[in-house]
Amino acid sequence: MLKFTLLALLVLIHSSTAAGPKRLLLQGQPGAPAAPANPAAPATPAVVEPVTPATPATPANPVAPVNPVNPVNPVLPSTPVVQQPQVNPQYPGGVPGNPGMGFGGPQQQQPGVAYPPGYVPPPPMGGNTQNLPAFAMPLAEANCEIPYGMPGSCSYRNKFQQCPPTAPPGTCGPITYDRLMDNFKLNCPIPFGCYGSEINMNIGANPMFPMGVRKINQVLASEPSALQSATINIRNMQNNGNNIELSNLECNNLLACTGLTLNVWGVSVNDVNCDQPGNCGGCNINFYTTMRPGCQNMIANPMCLVEAKPCWGY
Repeated sequence: MLKFTLLALLVLIHSSTAAGPKRLLLQGQPGAPAAPANPAAPATPAVVEPVTPATPATPANPVAPVNPVNPVNPVLPSTPVVQQPQVNPQYPGGVPGNPGMGFGGPQQQQPGVAYPPGYVPPPPMGGNTQNLPAFAMPLAEANCEIPYGMPGSCSYRNKFQQCPPTAPPGTCGPITYDRLMDNFKLNCPIPFGCYGSEINMNIGANPMFPMGVRKINQVLASEPSALQSATINIRNMQNNGNNIELSNLECNNLLACTGLTLNVWGVSVNDVNCDQPGNCGGCNINFYTTMRPGCQNMIANPMCLVEAKPCWGY
């Protein structure tokens, strides 16, 4: 038994010695390529569940538009009732002593005129002023003695009046004197005799009097309110170099010249007789020039005004 075991061991050692060089040769040679590893399987992507959007809020019900208001039909003006004037047959022009009844009854106050308390002017009559012919005889004196509101009165003769078609020429509208003699006089000797009137003295050349006019003697307002709220325009249109002098403006009674406006062109004013402030409150004298551009037409334009003076204290 031992003999058999030693024999097997010798065979084993011989087999190991014979195989050693071959093993070394095999280790020095390149080996066969290793089989590639199996690639890893790709990861299965995670499936993301889409987010369900929130349900939008139900919009509020829109506000119904406001129904437009039906337009109101305009109120048609009523047709004014025209009252026929009641004329006193005994005094067709008005009752004496009651100027408010001139030509048929009281009328509305006219613009630009300050009336005494409780006083009513006559109705407007118009402006058909008739200038005198070129060779008319010059006037030496004008007397306004017809009561206020009576036909032919000098009171309230101005541009606001509207003349009836039957009014005689020169009986309504502004009073105009085209031809005056030297030392002319304008007299308003009764209450309200020239009240609210526009009086024009357009003193031009007159072949009958080559020397022309050099002086107006006076403008007289001797009774209450005789020239109240009146306008007097004195225009020197002679073109002969003569200056005209207004010698005297008389305001010698209560309210005689209150609110009077005296406009002059080429005229000097010598004296104003106003003893009491109540006689000529608001009375002014305006001196205009014709030497400035645009002032040759002799209209009361502020651009042509040289000087303005109050009557009180003149």
